[in-house]
Formats: sequence, C-alpha cells, structure tokens
Amino acid sequence: MSNSITPYDGSVTPSELNAETDVVNITDTDFYIQGYIDLSVLQSGDEVVIKEYIVIESGGSPILYGKRTFTGVQEEPLLRFHNKMVPYGYKVTITQTAGTLRTFKYSFRKVKIT
Repeated sequence: MSNSITPYDGSVTPSELNAETDVVNITDTDFYIQGYIDLSVLQSGDEVVIKEYIVIESGGSPILYGKRTFTGVQEEPLLRFHNKMVPYGYKVTITQTAGTLRTFKYSFRKVKIT
C-alpha cells in the first residue's frame, strides 16, 4: 500500500461581502485531509465565517460539518483543520460578512488512500 500527498496551497479573497467563496473543493474519494487558514489579516470591524463540508455518499452533496465565526483581530490567528477521513469529497469555504475585504492564505494536505 502506498499513499500520495497532494498540497493545496494558496490564498483566497472573497469577491464581495456575504459571498461564500471556496478555499478548497476536493471531489476525490477515500483520502485524509488536514490544513490551515491564516486569519492574521483580520482587523477591527472585520468578520468571517468559515464552513467545512464533507460528502459521505457517492454522487451526494456536501454536508455541513462545522461552522465558525471570527471577528476582529485574532489572538491565535492560525485556524487548524484536524485530520479526518473523507469518503467522497471535502470543501472549506470562507464568507466575509463585515469589514474590508481581505486575502487569506491557506495550506492543506490531502493524503490519498491507495
């Protein structure tokens, strides 16, 4: 058995306030995923909502797994997405709901189970 690691690194800027924007959207099957989003760009008056989705059946739709809201400057700005096994798909989105639109860096690693 061998596993392959695929990096998903980059940055994302929402196009407008209240627009849910994909950070990662992976439609592969049978993999582990973990990663980070850097929220250090948030300032007073800014607010973002981060959502994490998992697809649990072949041909299914993403189901909300977790939702967190962050407002203003973060004391611990590096948001961690812990390792989880994904059967049919994985998605993380960001929605900026207030403040000045910011650019958020991210880094995820997918480990394919083969």
